[in-house]
Amino acid sequence: MPVQYGGLGRGLSFDQFQLLTLHRNGDWLTTLPDGVPLPPIVLFYQTSSKQQLRFVLEDKAHGQQAQVFALANLTLSGSALGNLDRILFPSRDSLRPKNNNSDVFLGAISLVGQAPTEPVWQFAVENAQQIVAAPLRGTVSNGKQIIQFSEVIDDALSYADQGGMAAALLAAQVHHGFVFTYQGKAIAALALPDLSRRARSIYWVRKDLDPALQLVVASMSTTLLLRPDLK
Repeated sequence: MPVQYGGLGRGLSFDQFQLLTLHRNGDWLTTLPDGVPLPPIVLFYQTSSKQQLRFVLEDKAHGQQAQVFALANLTLSGSALGNLDRILFPSRDSLRPKNNNSDVFLGAISLVGQAPTEPVWQFAVENAQQIVAAPLRGTVSNGKQIIQFSEVIDDALSYADQGGMAAALLAAQVHHGFVFTYQGKAIAALALPDLSRRARSIYWVRKDLDPALQLVVASMSTTLLLRPDLK
């Protein structure tokens, strides 16, 4: 589905999803509704972030909303990276290996109306500012379920190891954007504008995916679309 977007958050919508509110920096928390708790990853890293973003995305087809928090321009190293891993994967006995690049973009996706005991989805994007010449890679996790996404730059077959041939074929259609995988399968894709091929972004998600997961992936895709506005 084409993504309608006027820049700086204006009129962003795609498929059944629509951006309702958007707040940056100074008012990103002062406008937070009463009773909405800050996710652990936001509490821990908000003072390390130079730029912040918060928005609400609505899934009109299923009557659901997500409150999304994003922190940009962080450079973490040492124990800060270890703490980030513990927040994203609290059920793991050991930490996942880290590469040498400590530049991250992180945040959380809170599904509005879910029980307080339900875990919040939190995300981290490594190589966020492209300090090293490598594609962006990210993880969205609620501690039990994990969605991974990778940047596609006209090299579809390199993504086959992340989601099988289905992901590689999907990547071949994206050219430049992101492919999302869950339980080893390609579940969604976001194609970014490419003047040589298309005039605007394109979004696709599996319709047999659980509605809550659809909203999480759409929220992450929206965050990636809005991220350049923070630079």
